[in-house]
Amino acid sequence: MAYLHFNFKSDAIDQSIELDVILPTLTGGMDCNPPFKTLYFLTGYSGGARETLTFLNMKLHAMLHGLALVVVTGDRSFYVDKPEWGDNYGKFIGEELVEITRSLLPLSRKKEDTFIGGISMGGFGALINGLHYSDTFSKIAMLSPALRVNKILKKEISPLKPDRMEAIFGTEDEYLHSDKNPEKVLLDRKKSGKAIPELFLRCGCQDELVYDVNKEFLRFLEEQNIPVDFEETDGVHDLVYWSKMLEPCFAFLSPAKSFMEE
Repeated sequence: MAYLHFNFKSDAIDQSIELDVILPTLTGGMDCNPPFKTLYFLTGYSGGARETLTFLNMKLHAMLHGLALVVVTGDRSFYVDKPEWGDNYGKFIGEELVEITRSLLPLSRKKEDTFIGGISMGGFGALINGLHYSDTFSKIAMLSPALRVNKILKKEISPLKPDRMEAIFGTEDEYLHSDKNPEKVLLDRKKSGKAIPELFLRCGCQDELVYDVNKEFLRFLEEQNIPVDFEETDGVHDLVYWSKMLEPCFAFLSPAKSFMEE
């Protein structure tokens, strides 16, 4: 396994960016050779890349499943474009980040080998950018995604700030009818016959912040006959739960048999 830390100036968001990267090399576990399958993983509202890697032990799962891992900090952006601020996080995730990492590292350029995932805010970012850039990403993995942000915002326990959310998404009506609303994007893609990436979702049943909106989203997917890998599991909105969900998440992305299963 190789651990790399990158710093570069992003044109899409006009600032210096820190990246943490894991390459599944010399593991002794998986017989994998470059170019590597790759998971671009987006952190949550208050989390960072190094913290996420450290506390979730993502390195082990990347090694066992033979996946390169690129972890990104989102700076409370929800990973969407705000061109009037000069913050085009969607373009950064879906275009610039992929091209830069592919040019520097031995990563596969195949759609079927390229995935996007995330936690909470990052789960939202993974879904919306996985849909907008479906020519790049073939699978989307969401852990406790912050979906239906208009409803989460109204909860007393929500960490989201109303002024900031309105600045990012507009009014509730503007959000619901915009390309920042994943359900609208899914409906538009379905009507136009465009491909929808494979979906994976896990959310703890005791998660007071997002469980109800995740269940509503799952009902929406069922009504639209859009398949999703989902299983009811106990847990809350924390690192303990997410660490438990990493194995099924990585198995969904890269089901190749590891030496742990020999």
